Amino acid sequence: MGKRDNWRISYIIAIIIVVLLIALFCVRTIRHYSEFKTHKDYFRQSNQKIEEWMPLGLVLNKFDIPTEALFQKLGIKDTISNRKLAINQICKKNNLNCTEVLNELNLLEY
Repeated sequence: MGKRDNWRISYIIAIIIVVLLIALFCVRTIRHYSEFKTHKDYFRQSNQKIEEWMPLGLVLNKFDIPTEALFQKLGIKDTISNRKLAINQICKKNNLNCTEVLNELNLLEY
């Protein structure tokens, strides 16, 4: 096997990795789009409340809640992966009553 064959193999591996990364981001984008599409009417409401399907990143961006208070109420750390989780996922994971958590979070909003 010559140098030329090694370069070809390297290029093929690099192309495969790039294609897999593109596929991963496409799947994630489609998943997020379909999640928000099911809730499109919610964003047209005038009186919006925090709901269980919302990821923490959306809650932090959309509602005026201090970051520390939000994560303290949920009993988790402020990490990138936790910001992507929906409130209902966190409630299930930590055995929290989601209705109570939502009521408390909606009271926290300024």
